[in-house]
Formats: sequence, structure tokens, C-alpha cells
Amino acid sequence: MKSTKPMKNRMPHRHKQGGFALENFLLWMILAAMAIVITIQTYSVGSAKLNSFAVVSAVNSIKAGAESVKTINNTGVSMARLCGTTRNAVPMKICGASRDGTLTNPYGGNYTVIANDANLQLVDIAITQVDNQYIDGLADALAPYTAANCTQATGCAGITVADNTITVTM
Repeated sequence: MKSTKPMKNRMPHRHKQGGFALENFLLWMILAAMAIVITIQTYSVGSAKLNSFAVVSAVNSIKAGAESVKTINNTGVSMARLCGTTRNAVPMKICGASRDGTLTNPYGGNYTVIANDANLQLVDIAITQVDNQYIDGLADALAPYTAANCTQATGCAGITVADNTITVTM
């Protein structure tokens, strides 16, 4: 009698991937690059909004400080007076180390305040060195706080934009 070899059950040979494929690598690199670009754009927009909020808050603080030091009118009002060591009518973040509003706005410029020439009950607050990319948006954000109570800076008598400086009459 013939002897037969027992048959071995063989599993079909599966072709397994040996490692990380180039296509997968490229896909993940593209996704990572897109995530980085989106993050940078979001940061840029968010940073601009935060700067705008900081300036609006500072301008309102300066106006409140001017009201607190005013006697009959705003004659003689200045950042040095508002930020004086015996007065502290405005937060030090706005006053700065020199206590005069120099180099303290988010754009690296100054805050200044003087009495309005036409109406001494009002003050003119200037924000200097505003980034030209954001100057119109910031002016629009400040327009409702002006004495003229405008909805936008264009055509508003209470706000002027010249070069990279915004002056708000409050």
C-alpha cells in the first residue's frame, strides 16, 4: 500500500505591508502643513482682535481718568497728569514705566490725551503707530465711544485717522 503524505493546511499567503508607505507619509505631511497654516492665520486674526479690545479698553480708561482729574474743564489734562505717582487715575499698563503713555499701546505707539480745542468739556485721545492693516477696523471699533456716538469711523466728526494715528474725541 502506498503511503500518502498527510496534507498540510496552508493558509493562503497574505501580502502584508512591510512599513509606512510613502503615500501615508505625504498625506500626513500635507495635513500637518494645513494645520500649521490654519493655526497661524487664526493666531493673526485673534491677535488683531485682542489688540483692538485692548486699545478700546485703554481709551475708555483714559477717558474715565480724565473725568476723575477734571475740575471745571479739561484744561491741562495730559497722560503725565493722569499717571502721576500721587494720582494714578489710569492703570500702569497704560501709563508705562515713564508714566506718560509712551510706547504702551499694543502696536508699540503712544497714548496721548489733551483738552479738545472746540469744547473744553471733551478730550482728544490719540493712539499712535497703529498698524495700517488694522487702522480702519480699530477706528470703527472706537467710533461708538466718541462724543458724536457714530456707528463707523467714516463720516464721524468724533474720530480722525491720519497716517497711522487715530484721534478720538470723547
